[in-house]
Amino acid sequence: MAASAPRLLPPGTKCRYEPTSSTQYPFLPAVIQGFNDLDCTYNLDVRPHAQPSRIAPAKEITAEQAWPRGTLVNYFSQQREQQGAAQSLPAVVKSFNEMDSTYNLDIRDHADCDRIRVRVIPKEAGEAADPGLTSAMMRPGIEKRNTKPLNGQEVGKLPEEVLETDATVDAEAVEVLGRHARIGQGFWCHIPEHDLFAPVVAVRGGIAELDISGSMTELKLEALRAPKEERLSWPKGTEVMYYSGSLGKWIIAHVEGYNRGSSTYNLDVRQEADPEKVRPR
Repeated sequence: MAASAPRLLPPGTKCRYEPTSSTQYPFLPAVIQGFNDLDCTYNLDVRPHAQPSRIAPAKEITAEQAWPRGTLVNYFSQQREQQGAAQSLPAVVKSFNEMDSTYNLDIRDHADCDRIRVRVIPKEAGEAADPGLTSAMMRPGIEKRNTKPLNGQEVGKLPEEVLETDATVDAEAVEVLGRHARIGQGFWCHIPEHDLFAPVVAVRGGIAELDISGSMTELKLEALRAPKEERLSWPKGTEVMYYSGSLGKWIIAHVEGYNRGSSTYNLDVRQEADPEKVRPR
């Protein structure tokens, strides 16, 4: 039997948008405007191209306004968090409980709205896009890799083949048609605020989407820095921004190489540049 198409949230559906993973910023009330097939994102009245992983159900609604039965979602289990497993569980909406503003999912009843996010299966995973498939039968198509942010100690523990094939971008792939590449999908970045390393999933409008423990997090490019670890280092030819102390401002630069002994970068504007002074452009 052919797989059914996954249920998308229709225009006019009430939801909440999570602008950042930080608890400092609350959810924003939002309304679905449409869906973008090209990048599998939703247009909201508060933000275009919103990632599904940042869209949660609205709470103060009626059963008629709730997300429809069959909607694909990801559920973040409190029990799994306590066990140290940050990945979400794929689930399907069954019904809404007006009494306590919770959802009944195929994997549990009375699921808190704060622990639910939209799940979208990309086109390339269409053959597994049956809304009836859940955590017992499949992994969500949007979660292609089980990626964990690395601290300095953890990087050295990774198998060589993982670091070489999954964590870095080949230098040969940096220059395309003579143009210098900027930080994008596949590059790793250091997040100084949390002292974490995470891979970039996409960059749009000065915002980088990073995969942190399976959760997509959006950060401004200026909040990111070049990784110090050689195996995660940015390759030759990468276009970056370097903070010049003498000029007192960020200037455009290009990576010429990495210094293993000092864990610094050689740039066309500065030799042995501190990674903390090198960020994406």
